[in-house]
Amino acid sequence: MIGTVTAGKEPGSVALGHRQVSLGMERWIRPAPPPVLKFMQAADPPAGVDRKAIHMTIYSIHPSRGKVQILATYRTVDGMTSSTVTSVVETGLAAPIVNALNRISAFATVPVSVWDRRSGEYRHYPTNHLEVLGDRDKRLQLLEGSHSLWYELVMIFLDGALVDLEKAVSQVPPPVRTAVDAELAAEAQALRAELAEYNEGASPSESVNRRLWEREDPLVGIEDDLGLFDEDTRKSLDKVEESLKGDKLQRVIDDLRILLQVYLECNEESARLEVEDLSIFVDPDFGEKYYLTVEAPLPSEASRHDWKIEIGRWEPYGPEDEDGNGSYSGNPLLACVQSAPPVVRELVDLLDLVGHQPGQLAIWSKTPVGGRLAGTNFIVTDSEQSEVLLPGNVGDDIDAVEAHGSEYSVTAVRDDLPANGDEGRSMSWPKFDALFASCSCGREGCDECAGFQLTPRTAARLWVALNFLADQAYDDVEEHGDEPVRDPRDWSLFDEYPRITFRQDAVWRRQAARCFDDLSRDLEAARWPSPRCAGEEMALHLALDFAPDAVDEGGSLAEWIDRLPAHPGDLDWDACVDGLFQDTDILTLFNDSHDGLEDPGDPTNRRLGIGDYRPASWFTTFDNQEPRDSRRPFRR
Repeated sequence: MIGTVTAGKEPGSVALGHRQVSLGMERWIRPAPPPVLKFMQAADPPAGVDRKAIHMTIYSIHPSRGKVQILATYRTVDGMTSSTVTSVVETGLAAPIVNALNRISAFATVPVSVWDRRSGEYRHYPTNHLEVLGDRDKRLQLLEGSHSLWYELVMIFLDGALVDLEKAVSQVPPPVRTAVDAELAAEAQALRAELAEYNEGASPSESVNRRLWEREDPLVGIEDDLGLFDEDTRKSLDKVEESLKGDKLQRVIDDLRILLQVYLECNEESARLEVEDLSIFVDPDFGEKYYLTVEAPLPSEASRHDWKIEIGRWEPYGPEDEDGNGSYSGNPLLACVQSAPPVVRELVDLLDLVGHQPGQLAIWSKTPVGGRLAGTNFIVTDSEQSEVLLPGNVGDDIDAVEAHGSEYSVTAVRDDLPANGDEGRSMSWPKFDALFASCSCGREGCDECAGFQLTPRTAARLWVALNFLADQAYDDVEEHGDEPVRDPRDWSLFDEYPRITFRQDAVWRRQAARCFDDLSRDLEAARWPSPRCAGEEMALHLALDFAPDAVDEGGSLAEWIDRLPAHPGDLDWDACVDGLFQDTDILTLFNDSHDGLEDPGDPTNRRLGIGDYRPASWFTTFDNQEPRDSRRPFRR
């Protein structure tokens, strides 16, 4: 990827030159995340804007009689109207609620106010997201769709705004939360009623407080730094997905979710999300003249089949003008390419290192092929540098290094995980010898030897089991959908779950499948896979039960595991149960004589303090555990 930028000599004296569309390598100043979007805090629209142009609800703060009111402003048959949603004791409590409500209003209203022109016709975007405003239990649906790149991108932001609202109202009394919930339900109901009149000719409400809506770009009082609501952004994303159908479109949507999550979580202020290009661009200090890009696969481009991290350097391009402005061309120096999606946390840490360590890109740019970018797990696979790791110094997970003139590349960075059978996905093999280094000194008083240790070989075999069962779970979802479990011979995995789950729908089963992936990613991040919810407890029990038979002896997987350091505690699955679980209460669900025990209202449940094991609660985080990021994507 090569682009150009024109800049003055002095910091901050930046003037953009011509730009190649496929790249976007200009230097930006990015606002601090999150929130990405900034909203008006006043009830009135901006100066010079006709009040009648407002087609969405705008929330604001209004001090009154020693309290702070949260107002909702919208258009009615009598003109602009402001009503009080609730009151809190101070602005510090009201501001995050108002900010989140404004973002929710924008992300909910804009998709139903603009046309989907992908087919050349005027079509409606989905309205299912309105159901989520009145029912927080349906929020997971926001991250499961595959309608279009633009719509699913907006849904990611809507989910993030709802998450932020949950955090904001957790700091205020319950009546305030109830009032906010009622406001969201009223907003959703109003939009549905207006859409019913517009699309179906339904009779409108006669109420004078009816919230009016019109199908046209609504006024959104924001600074939209990502251009999320620009028509050009929609058109660009529509063009990206022209050749994408079915699974290809779903994979691109999942990759976009990863990029957005990385962008929102990282602290590097120069990071810029290029939505249309499915990439993040970082130019931390123009004086150093190095840049970094993170690219997701883009099937519409022949050369974009893998994830790639690229480091390059700006080179002078042409003479300076009379004002001292010069042109620079991006020159790629090295790349880290991998087929599997990267771990979000690892990408966030990579970008944060750029900001925390001055000159980090310059240091990384000298990494030879086969070496890791210092402080990360990313391996250089292509380089224009003259240095290369000698065969004796190449890691065990690198097959070979090839030279092509002055360019060097790794022919295979990691083996693909062989599948047990004909199906399965290719995955990179983590370095469990480093992730779970274990002590076997046996000395008296050694705390590590005295306690539970998850050894490298145990972790590796458990990781294989989790990934295999995850694939089986996703296979069941794709093949059976909402069908109840009847004949076990027709199912790959969910027939092995307790009978009380047999009639759960595809949404529930997909969450159950993700539990296996969540625990697998814990292992990849050197964390014990300790369950955080009932769904993860069941996943881990099944994985531990399957792990002894998960690897065929004599195969490539067995050889890989055998190369890991041996330990006296290897493959002690009973010790894993004792060390990884808080309790094993969920196993009582397999006993048909205990029907009803899953209900916290059951007398035996109350007496034993078992808790809520009804299927609807399986993915609710335990009170003593940190919740996982609700915006993390599904693999399939």
